[in-house]
Amino acid sequence: MFSFFGRKKKDQGKICTLTSSCDVIIADILSIVFIVNLFANVSSFAQEKLQVMTTKKAPNCSKRSKVGDTLYMQYTGVLKSNGVKFDSSYDRGHPFVFKIGHGQAIQGWEQGLLDICEGEERKLIIPPSYAYGDVGAGDAIPPQATLLMDVKCDKIVSDE
Repeated sequence: MFSFFGRKKKDQGKICTLTSSCDVIIADILSIVFIVNLFANVSSFAQEKLQVMTTKKAPNCSKRSKVGDTLYMQYTGVLKSNGVKFDSSYDRGHPFVFKIGHGQAIQGWEQGLLDICEGEERKLIIPPSYAYGDVGAGDAIPPQATLLMDVKCDKIVSDE
């Protein structure tokens, strides 16, 4: 596929001279640049994954969240880039209440809080594509920000 891998043994190690064609060397360089860029793009794609870690298990998990449940969540959010806190339910003195799976929260929460137990605590690492993307959110969250969220599920209310 790439000339670098298909050169004859007698031509390997030759330096481009006036009597030899530089096309092969240029193709080799372009092939290497292509491969490096391909791996760089795969690496950045991997970083776009939502990460969910349980930091404290619930003592008794009798109820797990599912789409349609109302969650009462305590949280603190900081920017990954500089550790600056952008929001906290603790500062307001009451939990954030939302219905999961109904677009009332960012995708990082919608997906990262499924199957959580009452009393469970999690750390969410939310890439921009699961948060506020290219837009950001006011002055507190710049565009393309990755968010670190420490969350605690206080209560789950099912519609059933």
